[in-house]
Amino acid sequence: MGWMKVLCDTYDKNSNLVADYTSEFPLCPVAHKDDTAQIEITIDGEGNFSKAISVTDKNDSYFFIPASEDSAGRSGATKAPHSLYDNLTYVAGDYERFVGTEKEAISSRERFCEYSKMLKEWNESEYSHPHINAIYSYIDKKCMIRNLIDAGVVTLDEKGKLSNDKIAGKPYEKCIVRFKVQDGIEPDKCWQDKKLIRLYQEYYTKMKTKRECEDICFITGKKCLVSRNHPR
Repeated sequence: MGWMKVLCDTYDKNSNLVADYTSEFPLCPVAHKDDTAQIEITIDGEGNFSKAISVTDKNDSYFFIPASEDSAGRSGATKAPHSLYDNLTYVAGDYERFVGTEKEAISSRERFCEYSKMLKEWNESEYSHPHINAIYSYIDKKCMIRNLIDAGVVTLDEKGKLSNDKIAGKPYEKCIVRFKVQDGIEPDKCWQDKKLIRLYQEYYTKMKTKRECEDICFITGKKCLVSRNHPR
């Protein structure tokens, strides 16, 4: 038995640890990637801003991001957005108003358009979730940077542009945002919602099926959807 088959079987046997944030070693869900968040925004179920905080605790910042093969392996030449959480240059529709150069403004505008389009498609699919609808409603207002300024999470320089300050060692343009949605007594940590994770996996699989044909997986020996891009 090959070592990759052993790894695959081990993952399947420990499926209870997938996105289990109480575990010392939670497993990354399929169609996700691991990263750290520097900003956490809470909204209500209608997509209205509630509060925002900086995430500076390394033990709390680690989480899993819904992703595609293109976004997980993106480089400076590609702008493929992650599918829900990403850095400010993607998720903040008003980011372009607070940067110093036209080039930065154009780049962030293009990134936001790609991110917004992708999130809208997921939200309008049969695999949507109330939290996705709330997040899309919020980002569509294009007021995230202004909200973060008012909350004291980011600061401006004397010219009214984003300052060179950092959050947990990251410059603002690299700060990743994650969301909580409060539609009950306690806000729901969207990245821990198992139903939302499953819905994204089903959505991504369907979208991938539309674009690509099945092939033989060299690990399982079965005909299935296979990875075409190997970022790691």
